[in-house]
Amino acid sequence: MRVQICVLGSTRAARSEGGGEPEWLQLGPRKPRAVLTALALTPGQPVPADRVADLVWASEPPPAAQGALHAYISGLRKVLEPARVGQRASRGAGSVLETTDHGYVLQVTRADVDAHAFEDTVGAAERALAPLLSQLDGSGTEGWPDRAHVTEVVDGLDAALGRWAGEPYVDLPDHPDVLAQRAGLHRVRGAAEELRLLGLLALGEHSGVLSATEVITALHPLRERLWALHALALTRAGRQAEALEALREARTVLADELGLDPGAEL
Repeated sequence: MRVQICVLGSTRAARSEGGGEPEWLQLGPRKPRAVLTALALTPGQPVPADRVADLVWASEPPPAAQGALHAYISGLRKVLEPARVGQRASRGAGSVLETTDHGYVLQVTRADVDAHAFEDTVGAAERALAPLLSQLDGSGTEGWPDRAHVTEVVDGLDAALGRWAGEPYVDLPDHPDVLAQRAGLHRVRGAAEELRLLGLLALGEHSGVLSATEVITALHPLRERLWALHALALTRAGRQAEALEALREARTVLADELGLDPGAEL
């Protein structure tokens, strides 16, 4: 049995047997979803009950928090593994949601939690497309990936970006650690968007890149790589004068907003 957890948006869980189609589970109201979300932050690792309560109640757990947590965990086990509940001892023995001496453990892999799978996909894409990044700063083209590999990476990024259904870990309140996780995921999402555009440029799809960069550079004017990709796409489209104007605009924005000159890519 495989259990997958989605936290890019409201928390959802799916269960599948033997490679079959996943069955989406009814997790109930927000508090049980928040408990599962808290454990999904660090899958496969024990999380002390006090830490779970701190995350679920935003550093202000009520006096009865421990009892409530026990009830939520019990309810989640019934949903995640209904066939095993009657066979399980009172502690431990749960194959998906376990209780140990060190806390609760969500026994799934990083690949089974969409937020962690997303980070790993983007990291792999960055490594695969690293030679393409070198064209932006002029450091060379050694190890250039072939077209089929670039297409595969772009398709993977498309799929990964398409799994975003809303704010990450939205069922948890604004605990400082949760806010840091969300901010980190948004940074990774920005990197994924840039890598996808870079891959599309390598595939010769500069018109499609322009339709995206014309919008995104307006929304995120301080992201230098977006300006670099925009200018490169304009150049590939034979619009050199507009490419130079885009670079001048980027220089002005960076100087006015940050007091900085453009980096090597621009």
